[in-house]
Amino acid sequence: MGHGDGCRFRVLGPLEVVDADGPVALGPPKQRRLLAALIARLGEPVSVDALVDAVWEEGPPRSAVKTLQGYVVHLRQAMAGAADEARDGSIETVPGGYRLAADPDAVDAVRFTTLVTRSRQAAAVRDVAAARVFATEGLSLWRGPAYAEFADSEFAAVEAARLTELRLVAAETRLECELALGEDAALVAELEKALAEQPIRERLWELLIRALYLSGRQSDALRAYVRARHVLAAELGVDPGPGLRAVHVAVLAQDPSLDRHWSPPASLTARQPRSGVYTFDGREKELAWLRGLWLATNETGGRSAVVHGPNGIGKTRLLAAFADEVERSRAVVVRRTGLTAPNLASVAEVAGSDPALVILDDPLTGVDITAPAELPILVVAGFDPDAALVT
Repeated sequence: MGHGDGCRFRVLGPLEVVDADGPVALGPPKQRRLLAALIARLGEPVSVDALVDAVWEEGPPRSAVKTLQGYVVHLRQAMAGAADEARDGSIETVPGGYRLAADPDAVDAVRFTTLVTRSRQAAAVRDVAAARVFATEGLSLWRGPAYAEFADSEFAAVEAARLTELRLVAAETRLECELALGEDAALVAELEKALAEQPIRERLWELLIRALYLSGRQSDALRAYVRARHVLAAELGVDPGPGLRAVHVAVLAQDPSLDRHWSPPASLTARQPRSGVYTFDGREKELAWLRGLWLATNETGGRSAVVHGPNGIGKTRLLAAFADEVERSRAVVVRRTGLTAPNLASVAEVAGSDPALVILDDPLTGVDITAPAELPILVVAGFDPDAALVT
């Protein structure tokens, strides 16, 4: 059972638990604090003493342990309909305490952390389109400050600070991807706004200077460096770091490297195969079929295709060759191996009004690959059974 079948836990904003029927009533504030404390240590045993301290930070009453047990009973009842036998959101009793047993992907904070990691991995191999999709999808999970009701509480403060920092990293990664894809002029206002909120983030200053320079505003780029230097001196008493100084020198020298926009990388990874690692022939019929689907996606909207066949028959080579071909047309292409499908709304946001291609090579079982007709996205998945099917 996937997290779509059980409870989903949301802490990137006010605490929410949602099941197939909608929001779950979580009860009074202290009962909500108990659940938040368990989510913050998902899958770990949490002692009764630690939970009492989290729920009653001002000092527990004599009846705290008994009251805590009652809160656990009420939360179990509230989540029982969604948890079912798969324990997708159940509170287990363990020696000396309790543990929240849930699919990690059902917790928005865990899913966000995973997406940020994947975004940075994709960016590291210069797969900028995929990095942008992962970052955009992760940022879309936020509804407000992490652990909003409990951010000042000791049990949530460290985790909330970690997630907030990751949110800034994800935002910077997305902005850097958009700059690499040539959206420099449109990013200047967004970067100025981000710096108004986070004036000591040197990476944001670097991106602003590059965006200004690439927009033909070299003098403004140099003035932005002066602003950054003054802010860092006033706020922290430090000089700009190596990265910011390097961008400044590059702008002064009109370094040609600043003019480079991203193009599909030549480097290959096992998780993002490209057909260049294979001798590919004998699949013109299948390629023609996929080209027809891509053309239909361009003309009439989203659709999904499933390529079946046993291991070794050439599914990965076929998918890689087709993805390379589409990528050369400058369309957005997202490739995933052994993972679930990305959020298609995030892919569409990255692609704008243009069509996009999502390639899933041996995705996790039970994944929904349906592409909504209103989104111009073609989803092609490679599975093992013996047939080819379009839905």
